[in-house]
Amino acid sequence: MPLFSQVHTNAALANLTLARPIQSYIANDLFPILPVQKKSDVYYLLDDEKEYARITDDAISPGGIARRVDAGYSTATYTTGGHGLADTISSEDIANADQPLDLVADAVQRLVQKVSINKEVLAKVSLDAALTGAKTAAASNGWNQTSGTPIEDILAGIQAIETAGGVRPNVMAMDSISWNDLRNHADVVARVVSSGSITGDNPAEITTRGVAQLFGLDKVAVTSAVKNTGISGQSETNARVWSDDVYIGF
Repeated sequence: MPLFSQVHTNAALANLTLARPIQSYIANDLFPILPVQKKSDVYYLLDDEKEYARITDDAISPGGIARRVDAGYSTATYTTGGHGLADTISSEDIANADQPLDLVADAVQRLVQKVSINKEVLAKVSLDAALTGAKTAAASNGWNQTSGTPIEDILAGIQAIETAGGVRPNVMAMDSISWNDLRNHADVVARVVSSGSITGDNPAEITTRGVAQLFGLDKVAVTSAVKNTGISGQSETNARVWSDDVYIGF
Protein backbone atom coordinates (compact mmCIF):
# COMPACT_ATOMS: atom_id res chain seq x y z
CA MET A 1 0.00 0.00 0.00
CA PRO A 2 1.42 3.38 -0.94
CA LEU A 3 1.98 5.90 1.86
CA PHE A 4 -0.30 8.92 2.13
CA SER A 5 2.62 11.26 1.46
CA GLN A 6 3.36 9.38 -1.75
CA VAL A 7 -0.05 9.93 -3.34
CA HIS A 8 -0.71 13.55 -2.26
CA THR A 9 1.29 16.76 -2.27
CA ASN A 10 -0.10 19.54 -0.10
CA ALA A 11 -1.24 22.56 -2.08
CA ALA A 12 -3.07 25.81 -1.29
CA LEU A 13 -6.85 25.67 -1.43
CA ALA A 14 -8.02 27.46 -4.55
CA ASN A 15 -11.34 28.62 -3.05
CA LEU A 16 -10.46 29.84 0.44
CA THR A 17 -8.42 32.65 1.97
CA LEU A 18 -8.95 33.56 5.63
CA ALA A 19 -8.63 37.20 6.66
CA ARG A 20 -9.95 39.41 9.40
CA PRO A 21 -13.11 41.24 8.30
CA ILE A 22 -13.04 44.99 7.79
CA GLN A 23 -14.07 46.76 10.98
CA SER A 24 -16.95 49.17 11.28
CA TYR A 25 -15.99 52.82 11.61
CA ILE A 26 -17.82 55.95 12.78
CA ALA A 27 -15.32 58.78 12.15
CA ASN A 28 -17.19 59.87 9.02
CA ASP A 29 -20.47 59.99 10.96
CA LEU A 30 -18.93 62.46 13.40
CA PHE A 31 -16.70 64.29 10.92
CA PRO A 32 -18.46 64.26 7.52
CA ILE A 33 -16.15 64.63 4.53
CA LEU A 34 -16.21 68.06 2.84
CA PRO A 35 -14.32 68.25 -0.48
CA VAL A 36 -12.18 71.39 -0.84
CA GLN A 37 -9.96 72.77 -3.59
CA LYS A 38 -7.13 74.16 -1.46
CA LYS A 39 -4.99 72.65 1.28
CA SER A 40 -5.76 75.67 3.47
CA ASP A 41 -8.32 78.43 3.36
CA VAL A 42 -10.91 80.24 5.45
CA TYR A 43 -14.63 79.73 5.89
CA TYR A 44 -17.36 82.04 7.13
CA LEU A 45 -19.21 81.88 10.42
CA LEU A 46 -22.56 83.65 10.50
CA ASP A 47 -23.60 85.18 13.82
CA ASP A 48 -20.95 83.33 15.78
CA GLU A 49 -21.89 85.24 18.94
CA LYS A 50 -25.48 83.93 18.81
CA GLU A 51 -27.01 87.35 18.26
CA TYR A 52 -30.07 85.59 16.84
CA ALA A 53 -30.98 84.38 20.33
CA ARG A 54 -30.42 87.65 22.13
CA ILE A 55 -33.60 89.31 23.40
CA THR A 56 -34.09 92.57 21.54
CA ASP A 57 -37.01 94.99 21.85
CA ASP A 58 -38.98 94.67 18.62
CA ALA A 59 -41.97 96.85 19.54
CA ILE A 60 -42.83 99.32 16.80
CA SER A 61 -45.49 102.01 16.61
CA PRO A 62 -47.63 102.67 13.51
CA GLY A 63 -45.40 104.29 10.91
CA GLY A 64 -42.39 103.78 13.12
CA ILE A 65 -38.97 102.46 12.14
CA ALA A 66 -37.94 98.96 13.12
CA ARG A 67 -34.98 98.65 15.41
CA ARG A 68 -31.84 97.75 13.49
CA VAL A 69 -30.10 94.51 14.41
CA ASP A 70 -26.62 93.79 13.10
CA ALA A 71 -25.72 90.23 12.18
CA GLY A 72 -21.99 89.87 11.84
CA TYR A 73 -19.71 87.49 9.99
CA SER A 74 -16.43 86.08 11.19
CA THR A 75 -13.96 83.66 9.64
CA ALA A 76 -12.00 80.63 10.73
CA THR A 77 -9.13 78.83 9.05
CA TYR A 78 -8.85 75.21 8.00
CA THR A 79 -5.78 73.27 6.96
CA THR A 80 -5.55 69.80 5.48
CA GLY A 81 -2.76 67.27 5.56
CA GLY A 82 -1.89 64.29 3.42
CA HIS A 83 -2.30 60.72 4.56
CA GLY A 84 -1.19 57.54 2.83
CA LEU A 85 0.45 54.16 3.16
CA ALA A 86 2.05 51.96 0.51
CA ASP A 87 3.06 48.38 -0.14
CA THR A 88 5.41 46.91 -2.72
CA ILE A 89 4.29 44.03 -4.91
CA SER A 90 6.49 42.87 -7.74
CA SER A 91 5.17 41.53 -11.02
CA GLU A 92 7.05 38.32 -10.27
CA ASP A 93 5.14 37.90 -7.00
CA ILE A 94 1.85 38.49 -8.78
CA ALA A 95 2.67 35.92 -11.45
CA ASN A 96 3.90 33.40 -8.88
CA ALA A 97 1.00 33.72 -6.42
CA ASP A 98 -1.22 30.69 -5.86
CA GLN A 99 -4.95 30.77 -6.36
CA PRO A 100 -7.06 32.29 -4.85
CA LEU A 101 -4.60 35.02 -3.78
CA ASP A 102 -5.03 38.46 -5.28
CA LEU A 103 -1.99 40.30 -4.02
CA VAL A 104 -3.03 43.73 -5.27
CA ALA A 105 -6.60 43.56 -3.92
CA ASP A 106 -5.39 42.18 -0.59
CA ALA A 107 -2.81 44.94 -0.26
CA VAL A 108 -5.34 47.66 -1.06
CA GLN A 109 -7.77 46.30 1.52
CA ARG A 110 -5.05 46.06 4.15
CA LEU A 111 -3.84 49.62 3.54
CA VAL A 112 -7.36 51.05 3.55
CA GLN A 113 -7.95 49.28 6.85
CA LYS A 114 -4.82 50.79 8.37
CA VAL A 115 -5.60 54.31 7.16
CA SER A 116 -9.16 53.96 8.41
CA ILE A 117 -8.13 52.90 11.91
CA ASN A 118 -5.73 55.85 12.03
CA LYS A 119 -8.67 58.11 11.16
CA GLU A 120 -10.74 56.60 13.98
CA VAL A 121 -7.97 57.24 16.49
CA LEU A 122 -7.52 60.83 15.25
CA ALA A 123 -11.28 61.46 15.47
CA LYS A 124 -11.35 60.20 19.06
CA VAL A 125 -8.32 62.32 20.04
CA SER A 126 -9.80 65.42 18.39
CA LEU A 127 -13.13 65.03 20.14
CA ASP A 128 -11.58 64.44 23.53
CA ALA A 129 -9.40 67.54 23.10
CA ALA A 130 -12.39 69.70 22.19
CA LEU A 131 -14.90 68.29 24.67
CA THR A 132 -13.76 69.29 28.14
CA GLY A 133 -15.30 70.76 31.25
CA ALA A 134 -18.98 71.60 30.89
CA LYS A 135 -19.07 69.82 27.51
CA THR A 136 -18.79 66.44 29.25
CA ALA A 137 -20.87 64.60 31.82
CA ALA A 138 -20.57 61.31 33.68
CA ALA A 139 -23.38 58.79 33.89
CA SER A 140 -24.81 58.42 37.37
CA ASN A 141 -24.35 54.65 37.16
CA GLY A 142 -23.04 52.26 34.52
CA TRP A 143 -25.53 51.26 31.85
CA ASN A 144 -24.64 47.62 32.48
CA GLN A 145 -26.20 47.96 35.94
CA THR A 146 -29.89 47.83 36.78
CA SER A 147 -29.42 51.11 38.65
CA GLY A 148 -28.13 52.75 35.48
CA THR A 149 -30.31 55.42 33.86
CA PRO A 150 -29.29 55.53 30.18
CA ILE A 151 -32.42 57.31 28.97
CA GLU A 152 -32.06 60.08 31.53
CA ASP A 153 -28.31 60.36 30.86
CA ILE A 154 -28.77 60.70 27.10
CA LEU A 155 -31.63 63.18 27.43
CA ALA A 156 -29.54 65.26 29.82
CA GLY A 157 -26.76 65.36 27.23
CA ILE A 158 -29.16 66.34 24.45
CA GLN A 159 -30.69 69.08 26.55
CA ALA A 160 -27.27 70.42 27.56
CA ILE A 161 -26.29 70.76 23.89
CA GLU A 162 -29.58 72.46 23.05
CA THR A 163 -29.09 74.98 25.86
CA ALA A 164 -25.47 75.69 24.94
CA GLY A 165 -25.90 75.93 21.18
CA GLY A 166 -29.59 76.36 20.46
CA VAL A 167 -29.53 73.37 18.10
CA ARG A 168 -30.83 69.87 18.76
CA PRO A 169 -28.23 67.11 18.23
CA ASN A 170 -28.85 64.64 15.44
CA VAL A 171 -26.25 61.91 15.96
CA MET A 172 -25.03 59.73 18.80
CA ALA A 173 -21.96 57.50 18.55
CA MET A 174 -20.47 54.83 20.77
CA ASP A 175 -18.48 51.61 20.97
CA SER A 176 -20.38 48.35 20.56
CA ILE A 177 -19.82 47.46 24.24
CA SER A 178 -21.66 50.60 25.34
CA TRP A 179 -24.28 49.92 22.67
CA ASN A 180 -24.90 46.43 24.01
CA ASP A 181 -25.28 47.83 27.54
CA LEU A 182 -27.71 50.45 26.23
CA ARG A 183 -29.90 48.21 24.10
CA ASN A 184 -30.08 45.49 26.78
CA HIS A 185 -31.04 47.87 29.59
CA ALA A 186 -34.57 47.23 30.82
CA ASP A 187 -35.55 50.90 30.53
CA VAL A 188 -34.67 50.99 26.83
CA VAL A 189 -36.28 47.64 26.07
CA ALA A 190 -39.48 48.81 27.74
CA ARG A 191 -39.59 52.01 25.66
CA VAL A 192 -38.59 50.62 22.25
CA VAL A 193 -40.38 47.28 22.22
CA SER A 194 -43.96 46.65 23.30
CA SER A 195 -44.20 43.87 25.87
CA GLY A 196 -46.75 41.93 23.83
CA SER A 197 -44.34 41.43 20.92
CA ILE A 198 -41.67 39.59 22.89
CA THR A 199 -41.83 35.78 22.76
CA GLY A 200 -39.37 32.94 22.58
CA ASP A 201 -39.67 32.89 18.79
CA ASN A 202 -39.86 36.67 18.48
CA PRO A 203 -37.30 38.20 20.84
CA ALA A 204 -37.01 41.91 21.38
CA GLU A 205 -34.96 43.54 18.63
CA ILE A 206 -33.40 46.81 19.67
CA THR A 207 -31.96 48.49 16.59
CA THR A 208 -29.93 51.66 16.19
CA ARG A 209 -32.79 53.07 14.16
CA GLY A 210 -35.27 52.41 16.94
CA VAL A 211 -33.05 54.01 19.57
CA ALA A 212 -32.43 56.99 17.29
CA GLN A 213 -36.19 57.48 16.99
CA LEU A 214 -36.56 57.20 20.76
CA PHE A 215 -34.28 60.20 21.26
CA GLY A 216 -35.27 62.16 18.16
CA LEU A 217 -31.92 61.62 16.44
CA ASP A 218 -31.15 60.97 12.81
CA LYS A 219 -28.61 58.26 13.53
CA VAL A 220 -26.98 56.15 16.21
CA ALA A 221 -23.53 55.10 15.01
CA VAL A 222 -21.90 52.03 16.55
CA THR A 223 -18.36 50.77 16.08
CA SER A 224 -16.24 47.89 17.27
CA ALA A 225 -12.99 49.45 16.06
CA VAL A 226 -9.91 48.00 17.74
CA LYS A 227 -6.38 49.39 17.60
CA ASN A 228 -3.22 47.30 18.02
CA THR A 229 -0.47 49.28 19.75
CA GLY A 230 1.91 46.33 19.94
CA ILE A 231 5.30 46.29 18.25
CA SER A 232 5.30 44.78 14.77
CA GLY A 233 6.23 41.12 14.87
CA GLN A 234 5.30 40.74 18.54
CA SER A 235 2.09 39.86 20.36
CA GLU A 236 -0.96 42.01 19.78
CA THR A 237 -1.86 44.72 22.28
CA ASN A 238 -5.46 45.43 21.40
CA ALA A 239 -7.72 48.10 22.83
CA ARG A 240 -11.06 49.62 21.91
CA VAL A 241 -10.57 52.91 20.06
CA TRP A 242 -13.67 54.62 21.46
CA SER A 243 -13.53 53.15 25.01
CA ASP A 244 -16.83 53.54 26.90
CA ASP A 245 -17.49 57.16 25.94
CA VAL A 246 -20.75 58.13 24.23
CA TYR A 247 -20.72 61.16 21.92
CA ILE A 248 -23.77 63.26 21.10
CA GLY A 249 -23.59 66.08 18.57
CA PHE A 250 -24.80 67.58 15.32
